[in-house]
Amino acid sequence: MSETLQGSYNRRDFDEAPKTYTDQDFVDKIAKAGDFEREGLVILDAMSGPGKLGLSLQAREPNNQYVFLDFARSQLGKIPNNDRVLADVRYMPFAPNSLDRAFARYSIKDLNSDQQRRVIQQIRYGLKEEGQLIIADMVATEKTKPWLNSQHRMKQFYSGRDEAVDGSCH
Repeated sequence: MSETLQGSYNRRDFDEAPKTYTDQDFVDKIAKAGDFEREGLVILDAMSGPGKLGLSLQAREPNNQYVFLDFARSQLGKIPNNDRVLADVRYMPFAPNSLDRAFARYSIKDLNSDQQRRVIQQIRYGLKEEGQLIIADMVATEKTKPWLNSQHRMKQFYSGRDEAVDGSCH
């Protein structure tokens, strides 16, 4: 990712983010998919931004350890009293078998396909044998996919993404 993209994420105001980041039905579905009711799990919020989903999950299931990873220092600074890791998700600093769960919401699509593979490999490297990766993102029908992708590319362009450097999002 270019410095331009990282800089734009540092300036972005996620307080105006879609309500799906904290919508209770969405939070419940993620918690159920990852069996977060179990106690003592180490859970990674990969590409966390300001941690809205992770903090919502933590409020719902507080008996786990939540780790928030993002490459934007200003976004991590919005997350109170938690383990915050300033790092690029493509080069995660976690030991093998150190994570029980990891989730990424509305984020992996921002990477090109080679980077997406690398991120999933990095997360898998950190997950325990029975660990789970939960990816929550938008889906579109074939009919609406071109429109949704064009809107997303426009959003990325205006937030500082340089497709010549960062590749196109998927």
